Amino acid sequence: IAVGTDLEDLDGKSNQGSVRVIYGWGPNCNSQYPRVVTLVPGATSSRAGWALDGGEDLDGDGLPDLLVGAPDYRQGSLRIGAAFILTGAYLASLEPDVTITGDLPQNPTLYPFVPPNTDPLVVYGTNETTSGTNMSWFGSSVRFVPSLTGNQPGIAVGAYNGNNSGLNRTGDVRVWSYEDGALG
Repeated sequence: IAVGTDLEDLDGKSNQGSVRVIYGWGPNCNSQYPRVVTLVPGATSSRAGWALDGGEDLDGDGLPDLLVGAPDYRQGSLRIGAAFILTGAYLASLEPDVTITGDLPQNPTLYPFVPPNTDPLVVYGTNETTSGTNMSWFGSSVRFVPSLTGNQPGIAVGAYNGNNSGLNRTGDVRVWSYEDGALG
């Protein structure tokens, strides 16, 4: 199960948000205790974890991936929003914290959304609005969608205040296909 906490302040970053992947306990698993992986975008005020979707294998490696919306992600003072794809292979490579009590770890190990020394698998909103009341909230909804052009699913990212139509705050959804290791 993945749980987003969009206002969480971890690692000294206000409203950074986080995603916790909780898995692997019970009679059919290798552990009698829950395992927790905590991931963060590494950017103040991202509100990451506002929206989540998972269970699809976007990159075709046989492992389910996780799509994370960060509608307040910023470039400078511009609130452009973002959607991050956390691959199943990356998630499986992380060493989890183990919780015996069932409570979340008090000082969790924090992992970045983007693995070190790799290109991010992320889509960003555009500078259609500036920071302030007219922000688009790109990443306020995220969803894996059926294949658009081939065998791999694609992604859809919503911006409930988006204005791609030219009319302010009409909202929009943008869709990307995934091929050859890239979104296009």
